[in-house]
Amino acid sequence: MAHTPRITSSINDLNALRGSQIINLLKGVASRGNKIFCNNRSIGGRAFVISVSDSVETGNEFTTWRFKTYVSQFHAMYYEKWIPLENDIYFLERAYLHIYKTKQTKFEEEEYILLHCDVSEPDDAEHAKYKQSPHLHIKSAEHPLPHAHIALNNCDLNTTLSSLDNLNIALQKSIEMIDNQVLLELTNFIDQ
Repeated sequence: MAHTPRITSSINDLNALRGSQIINLLKGVASRGNKIFCNNRSIGGRAFVISVSDSVETGNEFTTWRFKTYVSQFHAMYYEKWIPLENDIYFLERAYLHIYKTKQTKFEEEEYILLHCDVSEPDDAEHAKYKQSPHLHIKSAEHPLPHAHIALNNCDLNTTLSSLDNLNIALQKSIEMIDNQVLLELTNFIDQ
């Protein structure tokens, strides 16, 4: 199914500006605050990926890069995938934040809660109106919640997807909600 480009940016702006915007989005949940790294990668000319980790990364395995949250036993992954549209203009396909719980062995992890935004999901795709909005997957819950798309901006979707600035606002509010309602509560629970 073809993408529907909604939010676009020049590759120059992505390289120069997007990393600091992403760090600003995530600094409240990262254990290192704004001392996390955005790693930019061109993936074979088919995509431009910006992914976050606690260090400068090598290679292209961006879905394995992690940063620590301020909650012990929980870490996160964030990435954006941008697709070439024309010349030096790219469109945002997706923005994904995953929170993982580290299992006791410390070498294993399990998905806990995911914040997804499939910005370029075609309008006629199944579940499109829920997937286009920033939405949650509660992976630690029982079926059917792990696969449900719990949309957070459905009532204001046109505004949310009208610009990168508006999407940033929606993502910021969603990340703040995860911070206050999940991570902070986990801290209180773990400390007991």
